[in-house]
Amino acid sequence: MIKPMIKATNQSPMTTEQAEELKFKLYLSNRKVTELAKIMDTILLWPKQTRKQWAKKFSPEVSNLLDEMLEDAVDIFDGATLDQELMSLFAEYTENLKNVTKQVEGVIASHRPIDA
Repeated sequence: MIKPMIKATNQSPMTTEQAEELKFKLYLSNRKVTELAKIMDTILLWPKQTRKQWAKKFSPEVSNLLDEMLEDAVDIFDGATLDQELMSLFAEYTENLKNVTKQVEGVIASHRPIDA
């Protein structure tokens, strides 16, 4: 079994209540990421000009949202004692976050002018 590499802290092991709260946070965070992925799937179907307009208008907000999601992931993981179920949920969340980040960057980067 692979044990997660978590920095040593002086915290005592998580209680069942804390573990359940963490699972719920991961569930909610993963839902946000999944919903953003669905939105990005729809945007990728739009005509190029419409995607370009969307990228100009919303790229700062979406970039900030992704930053917040990444910070949430770090906050959730930092100092936590993760059992197998929590590790699985966290792995799913980070994989979904990575995929949606690629989607967003694909839309935004394809409409940025190339600096020489």
